[in-house]
Amino acid sequence: MKPSIMHTVELLLLSKDNIPLSTDMTDFMVDYAGGCQNNCGDKGVCHHGYCVCYDGFAGVSCGIDESQYPTKALLDAALKAENFKAGGGFVTYSKSLMEHERLENAYVSQLKLGANAESLAASDASIKAKHEKVVAALNTFAIANEAKMKSLADAQKASANALHRKRDRITTTIQQMREESKRLKTHNQEMYLETVRALHEGQKQMQNDLDMKRRSHFVDMAKRHDEWVEIKERNDFKLSQLRTANGPLVNIDDLEERVCTQDDMFRTECHQVDSTKSFSTSPGYNSAGTAKSIGSCTKAEEGSYPTKAGSKRGVSCVCSVKTCPKIETGIDTCCGSNGCKTTNVGSAAEPAYETDVCVKVEINGEMQKNLYDDIPR
Repeated sequence: MKPSIMHTVELLLLSKDNIPLSTDMTDFMVDYAGGCQNNCGDKGVCHHGYCVCYDGFAGVSCGIDESQYPTKALLDAALKAENFKAGGGFVTYSKSLMEHERLENAYVSQLKLGANAESLAASDASIKAKHEKVVAALNTFAIANEAKMKSLADAQKASANALHRKRDRITTTIQQMREESKRLKTHNQEMYLETVRALHEGQKQMQNDLDMKRRSHFVDMAKRHDEWVEIKERNDFKLSQLRTANGPLVNIDDLEERVCTQDDMFRTECHQVDSTKSFSTSPGYNSAGTAKSIGSCTKAEEGSYPTKAGSKRGVSCVCSVKTCPKIETGIDTCCGSNGCKTTNVGSAAEPAYETDVCVKVEINGEMQKNLYDDIPR
């Protein structure tokens, strides 16, 4: 506590229930620890009970004049005689304060311990009474609760038995529904397979009808082509006859053509040239209009008509594009030996597979050497 100022202490008298019974107050001051002798001889300042000497003076009460001691050894001897050490007053003051604080804390702790002891004594009696009351209440509650628990256990057991019986009924019902579901699944599977078989059969029938119509179409095209070949042969003969005709009708062996030439002096010279060889004398072609054989060909053979060199009259190779279902991708029954090629249809994610279907049709026909003998020359 700070010295030289007024302090106040208040004492309270309390009952065991902490009810204030009386109070008292007193004032006091704390003196300096230690003290200054002779008020430091007016050669220093008394500070917290020890002297702080002016320059040139030393000692406990600043009574030693340093100028009177010519050597440091004599000065140290005089200070030692007074039992003076530098900073000794501050040390003494600090020790006094710590001792005072220790005693004060010990006193406060003793008061608190006494109060706590009285409070604990009062609390022990109250706790004991409350404990006995709680024990009695717990015993009563335990007896009543045991009877109630037995009643609840009996009711729970009866309810559990009823639930077990209900669970058995539900389990049996679920098993029956599973069996019924399996039967329905098998029936639906059979219906699905029957539908698939019907769809495949219908697809097969439609494909067969399409193939028959395609075959009939190719045969008709081959017949028309053969007729066109016959007409072309006759027209070629007539055109050749017109090209080589030069006046009155004469025998083929006597046909001549007038050829004129001109030199660099613009002199013209004409002479007759035999034109027998340039006249078309090949035999004519007669189409029977019936299919002799139907087979297959390749895309490279398409359009090999008799007008081309080395081609055979009465033979026609026609190709068309066939789209294969994606479930038959790469299967020979769809793409055959030509193989499948992919093509995107619209924005479909799955490509369509196509192949070229080529049919070779041979038509009955014959070459007749005297077929055009009735045409005038």
